[in-house]
Amino acid sequence: MKAFWVLAGIVALTGCQLSAPSFVGDELITANQQTGHKVRAPVAFFSTYPSNNASETCRIVNRQKQACIDDPISPQQFLDVLSEQDWFTAVLPSSSGSDYELLISNQSATVADGTPWQSTISALSMGTVSTPVYVRNFTEVTVQWRGVEIDTRLLDITVPALTEQNAQDIARTALTRWWQDVSDNDVFSARYLYSALDASNYFDNMQLPAQIGDFIKDDTQLYHDPFKGVISRYLHPQYENALLDISVYPILSPLSQSDDTLLHSELQQDLAQAKDVASARDMTLDDDGGITPFSIAGSDRIAEGKVMALTATSENAESLFASTYVFRQQDKIIKITTTFPRRVSDSLVQQAMPSIIVPEPSKLMAAIREMQASQQTAVQ
Repeated sequence: MKAFWVLAGIVALTGCQLSAPSFVGDELITANQQTGHKVRAPVAFFSTYPSNNASETCRIVNRQKQACIDDPISPQQFLDVLSEQDWFTAVLPSSSGSDYELLISNQSATVADGTPWQSTISALSMGTVSTPVYVRNFTEVTVQWRGVEIDTRLLDITVPALTEQNAQDIARTALTRWWQDVSDNDVFSARYLYSALDASNYFDNMQLPAQIGDFIKDDTQLYHDPFKGVISRYLHPQYENALLDISVYPILSPLSQSDDTLLHSELQQDLAQAKDVASARDMTLDDDGGITPFSIAGSDRIAEGKVMALTATSENAESLFASTYVFRQQDKIIKITTTFPRRVSDSLVQQAMPSIIVPEPSKLMAAIREMQASQQTAVQ
């Protein structure tokens, strides 16, 4: 009985301290924000479960130290926010038709907002006197490329309460902060993709000549696909239609096959594409003798390659020329393509090849080849 009167006295003396503070929380974004950044590709959207790390982060701050509430913001609300934005060319719900995928989960925790003294009083009162609380929503956004995770971020939004009225704004706030972060870090760039997947670093580990004859290197661009590699374009100072391109990309077929078979197959694919283009333009295609060997004597090695020269003609347009040379170096294909006949391009390729050094085999391709070898062994 004495303990009751002591507790009653304490509560009476400190009652004013137990009133809820004027808690505001994070400022929510209520309208779409223009960021000036856009990915020129669609993205697939999936609702998923939070990772173990995300769940543990939420559980630790939860007042009951138990599992948090799953999906207090519905997947549809996140999808609506993404669809309203112009960040991607399209947002495809639960689709397999995009290289990029967004996996989104969210949980909420109820967090005590009282002072240590208020928490003590609440405990002594056996819950009769409550401690002020607020809500923290944790939204986890994972970016995948063809099913492989390349980036994961956890967004923490604090609000006085999570209600039907503010859930959409919380989703918009979390996704807007996420978008600003990934934009600042170029998560959707080709360079980031190559680095995240441990693909070859063409910019730092590849050597190309700055000039080939009169042709000067103008630019080098990564394809937005590590399996397609990189392309460098060389321009002629006088003839704008004279182009020389050097492409370097990993060999996707088994490395055990002969160079002759490998390089012949590469040019056969190019020939098939050229036939389709010529047919669409109503032009006649001549392969000028087909695919033939092409040797290059370097300072310390001799490169054996293949070459194919094509001419497309029609009655109503100028003839088009394409000379394509392919070589193998380490685990990569070097392809040199010109827009002029072999009588001009042969000497340029002879000059360029000894100066070209490709990157070492990447961790990405090493892992893929190891997996392919394991599958082949299992089949046998």
